Amino acid sequence: MEPQKLSSVFNEAWEINEKLDSSESSTGSGEYQTQLSKCIQLLERATLMVNDLSLFSQNETAEEISTSDIRYLLLPALLGDLTMRITTDERLDTLNRAKVYWKDFIARCKCYELTEEEIPEEPSQERPLVTGPPNLRAMEANREAKIKRYKEKKDIEKKMQVIGTLKYITTKDEETQREYYLLLLKSWINKGLEELPGLYQEAEMLEFMAKRRERGEENEPTAAVEPARKPLKPFVLLRDKLQAHVFGAGYPSLPTMTLEEYFQKEIDEGKIQLDSRNPGPQEEAEEKEAAEVKKELEVETDDRAALQKAREWDDWKDDHKTGWGNRDNMG
Repeated sequence: MEPQKLSSVFNEAWEINEKLDSSESSTGSGEYQTQLSKCIQLLERATLMVNDLSLFSQNETAEEISTSDIRYLLLPALLGDLTMRITTDERLDTLNRAKVYWKDFIARCKCYELTEEEIPEEPSQERPLVTGPPNLRAMEANREAKIKRYKEKKDIEKKMQVIGTLKYITTKDEETQREYYLLLLKSWINKGLEELPGLYQEAEMLEFMAKRRERGEENEPTAAVEPARKPLKPFVLLRDKLQAHVFGAGYPSLPTMTLEEYFQKEIDEGKIQLDSRNPGPQEEAEEKEAAEVKKELEVETDDRAALQKAREWDDWKDDHKTGWGNRDNMG
């Protein structure tokens, strides 16, 4: 296997990868998945070529790797990125393969002193339940790391745009080529550090769901069911303030207190003053109005005694015309 052939395979895979990145087709479409599969096969073939040629050794540093070969360190990163887009295989198996590729890539780059970043820790299956307040220092450190990677990413993109693209980088001098490849590797290192936590989380969720299916719990809700809330009562337009206080804001067939309880509440709060004086005209009018309201409310709440009394009063008024018994009006 000649290095030139390896270069051809790598370049072909890179071109397909760029087309996939700019494609407007759905990731799950047949055309997209076909090209994706072809690209992955080319990258796997290139990986086998690198192994057969023994291009890399753990006992060397990045400086000892030739400029034409250093780009092949990207192979596991490209495989990890493309594997994440596969929709035709079992998702959990796909995620596990992608994790292996990304971890291998970051570990290899760390071995070659291309980064000082540690591989994000994968959550343990037996990790204890987290209780207590959150670790603010850890959260702040994580936030600062993300900001740092974001700034570094933008800086790398600017530098790479000035230099050129991978397709035409071989036309540059060796120093420029090497600078470009190192920038490209750093860019993918940052991408891997961002992708791994998301892979961990999705894989953990799928494993949890798989265990539930094994126990026959797939039909049970995955989250705690919230206690049922009391249904809101319909609001009605009430005729006056007194009716609103007695019946509350809900439906009028569900009184919240009796008239006696309401008046006692008003007395206790000092809103109604009781004394032994003779009531004045205004007080007499208020008492008369209150009595009428009380009568109406008793009828509306189906007070049988009050209803019967009201009916008898109406019958009496029908038999006794207004003015009867008043001697001042006798003619």
